[in-house]
Amino acid sequence: MKKKIFYLIALIFFITNTLYANPVVQKNPDTKTQRQQKIDRILDERLHLTEDQKVKLEENRKQYREEMAKTIQQMEFLRKRIKHIYLTETNKLEANFKVTPLKIELALLKQEANRIRLQSRKNFENTLNESQRTEFQKIKDELHNKKSSIKN
Repeated sequence: MKKKIFYLIALIFFITNTLYANPVVQKNPDTKTQRQQKIDRILDERLHLTEDQKVKLEENRKQYREEMAKTIQQMEFLRKRIKHIYLTETNKLEANFKVTPLKIELALLKQEANRIRLQSRKNFENTLNESQRTEFQKIKDELHNKKSSIKN
């Protein structure tokens, strides 16, 4: 009996420590991540962006975030619906029948997210002048080479 109480207390202690040691932090969508700050610094140093370009790029980034947030929210909703169907439906054939249209819709949303990404990248590059585009291409090549050397 004493062992059971001890194990129960130890379990409660472990669970509470885990919950309070790792609190869930809500991200503020207006604050930039360290990665985004680093990217902004590199672009500012190497591309020598004008104030007008910075404003246009920030507007582009804000629009991108809003569109992607909507798309991601829809994708998460569909994923939860699919998971719920698989968990609640006892007949696998019936579950697959119900899930198939949802998976098609999810695939279309993934294509939409890719379209939004490409459009944002295109808007970014259209904001740059010719010399900035060539410098930006150099930056992309450097990052690509760095990534490929890490993988190998």
